[in-house]
Amino acid sequence: MKDVLRSSLSRPSCFLRAVLALVALCGLGLVNSGPAAAQSVAPQPGASLRFDRLSLEAGLSQSAVLTVLQDREGFLWIGTQDGLNRYDGRVFVVYRHDPLDPHSLASSFVQALHESRDGTLWVGTWGGGLARFDRRTGTVVRYRHDPDDPASLSDDIVLALHEDAQGALWVGTAGGLDRLDASADTFTHFRHDPNDPATLSHNFVWSLTSSPEGKLWVGTLSGGVSEMLDPSGRFRRHRHDPRDPASLLSDANALVFFDRQGTLWVGTADGLARYDALTQAFVPYRHADDDPSSLCDDFVQALYEDRDGGFWIGTANGLCRFDRDAGRFAAFRHVPADPTSLSHDVVRALFEDRSGILWVGTGGGGLSKHNRASARFGHYRHLPDAPASLSNSFVWDFLEDDAGHVWIGTDGGGLNRFDPTTGRFTPFLHRPNDPASLSDDVVL
Repeated sequence: MKDVLRSSLSRPSCFLRAVLALVALCGLGLVNSGPAAAQSVAPQPGASLRFDRLSLEAGLSQSAVLTVLQDREGFLWIGTQDGLNRYDGRVFVVYRHDPLDPHSLASSFVQALHESRDGTLWVGTWGGGLARFDRRTGTVVRYRHDPDDPASLSDDIVLALHEDAQGALWVGTAGGLDRLDASADTFTHFRHDPNDPATLSHNFVWSLTSSPEGKLWVGTLSGGVSEMLDPSGRFRRHRHDPRDPASLLSDANALVFFDRQGTLWVGTADGLARYDALTQAFVPYRHADDDPSSLCDDFVQALYEDRDGGFWIGTANGLCRFDRDAGRFAAFRHVPADPTSLSHDVVRALFEDRSGILWVGTGGGGLSKHNRASARFGHYRHLPDAPASLSNSFVWDFLEDDAGHVWIGTDGGGLNRFDPTTGRFTPFLHRPNDPASLSDDVVL
């Protein structure tokens, strides 16, 4: 059932191992096409960071990675379309479905992973149900849908796993929401009933999360948002209703976020909404051409709250800072004649480092660094004649390491390490003749 495959990478720290693994797993063929990339530049002399391939050649069971989790012991678990992989920095252990072994995974297509507070590793699969994985023996206990057993899993397609404040495991399936009774290994079902408005709004459960008070919120594929009111399974549905201005702005592209005050914010393809729990209404915030203090754009792509409580909204047409007390938005957009403006108006990612700098990943203008004290932006983009510049201006993601360096993944320019003290970028690129180089130049 398991295949052990070795690579030559020495065991790094847990944090660095996770970063390197996630970077090396980028070549999945799942990237949306973006603007034409600028030409990459060669690595700077003296660059010493080396990569061992976490790819098929190194022992990864399959290149389409669907989910990644790092457990409390530091192991990296990688779910693919053909097996569950455990990686310790040196060795891959691959777990697959074995038709002759009832204690193997029921499906090799691993869709979701969750480590519970008691250390149990749960594996959700596409078509093989749920598995409770015993890391000591490498065997699993299967939970499958059985049409003759009403207490079995609702559906063998498992898309989401979530543990609530009481330690209960919730399972989102293509046939409804399930709660596992661990003592009896049975499931309590919560399903959509078109004749009962107090049930789940849609059976295809896409995501699960809890409010700071522990209330479960359920995102569905096309039924908006469902809020669980009590353990008996009564739900309040939050759907878009064109006749009701206090309803959810849209059932599509919902981005759910709880701020530190416990307020629920929902970004959609048709604006931003704040949920008023007392009135059970959504307060809408939309863009208005005649109001410069309105939302930058109605297509919301990122939500972030900084350490000082500043609320930032990334949209398809600029970055907004929202004064929640005054209800006013301050817009930061690209101005061609102003070199200190935002480098591009499509904002995809937001991140605050330990020094309080806000980093903005854009869809074509590279990375912008915002000093909140001065309300000015410093630009970092690819410059063909500057080898220490950002290697590509399309930024997908970034992360700050323990040394204060910022790591930036680009669309075709590889991985960049930024040193804030010097303002210089060190790119790490794929080199076909160097097996120690990055495996792909698209880094998500």
